[in-house]
Order: sequence, then C-alpha cells, then structure tokens
Amino acid sequence: MENEFGVIKVSTTIGTSNLEDYNRTNPPYTCFFAESNKGNLSPILEFLSSNDTLLFVNILTYLVHLQNPNNPPLSHYLFPATSSLTIDGNYEYKYVLDSVMDGFYYAMEAFDVRDVKLIIATTEWPRSGGTNAMVPNAQTYNSNLVKHVRRGIPKWPRCLETYILSMYDENLKPRNAYDKSYGVLGRDENPLYTCP
Repeated sequence: MENEFGVIKVSTTIGTSNLEDYNRTNPPYTCFFAESNKGNLSPILEFLSSNDTLLFVNILTYLVHLQNPNNPPLSHYLFPATSSLTIDGNYEYKYVLDSVMDGFYYAMEAFDVRDVKLIIATTEWPRSGGTNAMVPNAQTYNSNLVKHVRRGIPKWPRCLETYILSMYDENLKPRNAYDKSYGVLGRDENPLYTCP
C-alpha cells in the first residue's frame, strides 16, 4: 500500500505456540512449524520475503516458564545465567529467549525462507499473580533484556528490535492473575520499578 508518506508495509504476529515441540533444553534447530500450519504460514512467509517485510513474534518466556517452573532454573529466563541451556553446533544458548528466537529462524528455514527479519513484538515478566511472578523478577528480566537484545542472539548476533508488552496493567483481563500485572507504569505514570 502506498500513501503520501510512502509505502506502508503489512505484516502479522506469531507466538511460541506456533513452534511445534519447542523444548527449552533442545537445540533450536529442532524447532519447526506444525504441518497443520503449513497451509497458512507458508504463503504468509513467502509474501513477507518477497516484499522485504518483517515478521513480529510474541515471546512471553513467563508462559514457557509456567509449563515447567523448575526446568531450566529461573536464571535461564532472567538472563543472569552462566551455564549452558543447550548447545547447537557452534552456538551456545544460555537463555530461553535466545533459543526461542533462533527456533523461529530455523522453523522459517524449513519453509525455505531465510531473509525475513524477526521483531520481538511482545515480551515481559509479570510482577504478581503466579509462580515467580514478582517485582524483583520483573525488574531483573526487563533490565537485563534491554542490555541483552543489543547483542542479539547466537545465530544472529545483531541488535534485536524489541518491545515490552505493556506500559500499564490491564486489570480487566478476564484470564489469569499474572495477565493483569505486566505494566511498568502506575496510574500516576510513575515507574513501578526501576528499569533502564
């Protein structure tokens, strides 16, 4: 589409649920898109590739954490980890966010798409309402995230364009309690915790 400002590109968003058999401790190259999604995703990826358009991904690592709170340890989600989560050839993965991101790239490669750049449209850690959902962890996650995405991910060591999920709490969400506590600003617009 084109208007007075130039070309406006169109894209879409996918999430970790689109990665079939994603496992935190398996190498990212094992990730793929479910065969049932191929009819939908393949033409979308081809369109994005042929139009030099980005793909947005939602990576709520907290939801991955809830699937098995003890494996891997919390440090692999919050970025202070020093041990390896998994090894993939020459790439060492210490953080769940990195393995998910590269998992998306490998899944696209399986569809023979290698030139679509990913943008992290949504990521954050909740302040309350669930296992390990607390202010110190939210602060640690977001503070370390800001520093971490500047370096990129093992397979793609370039700065990742990344967006924090929510400026304010969405307290009318009807689902889980943690869904209502992703905000970084209070109603008075003051920060709820320190974050660079």
